[in-house]
Amino acid sequence: MQTPSRKYQKTDAAVVDYGYQALEGCSFADRCPLSPDGRNIVCLGSAATFGRFARQPFPARVAARLGVNVVNLGFGGARPETYLKEPATLQSCRQSDLVILELMSARSYASDLFQPLNHLTGLGKLGPKYAKMIRKLKPNSPLLEEDVFVNRVGGWAAKNLGWEELNDLKRQLLANYRRDAIQLICEIGRPVLLLWLSQRSMD
Repeated sequence: MQTPSRKYQKTDAAVVDYGYQALEGCSFADRCPLSPDGRNIVCLGSAATFGRFARQPFPARVAARLGVNVVNLGFGGARPETYLKEPATLQSCRQSDLVILELMSARSYASDLFQPLNHLTGLGKLGPKYAKMIRKLKPNSPLLEEDVFVNRVGGWAAKNLGWEELNDLKRQLLANYRRDAIQLICEIGRPVLLLWLSQRSMD
């Protein structure tokens, strides 16, 4: 098995030591392992749950306040699909007493606009329809690369597509997100607390 991804380790080392620990069978390292004794809470989510730049992310604060073991399985750029494709994380959830599930971004899900490379990254390529459109306008556009970041694709779409087309893409993203979020909650099989972390309203 490959060495688990330690996202942010190189870029953030001067700011904070994340104290990564490997969860056996997981593609990415986490900030805290399951305790064999006592009560456990597992936190799933993106960079906000992981606690990028935070010496004490919210899962650590929950652990200190409640006096229980809290496993931080947050991963930058995660989405429900990330956890569905990581059996080791699902197993940790099933062994817990409670799962706190951050309502993560849907932006990296597959749509007509963007096809992600895998479940661990926001890199991917344009969908065929939009690749053809951009190739006509600008054959050497960096958007045509095989590993373009989803935010670049989204920025282009926001400037160049009409509201109706953008809303159709949004519906595709939300349908895929909703499907996986529901499946994830069902597969966890334990009590799940949904966590909304955003400056925007839920609609």
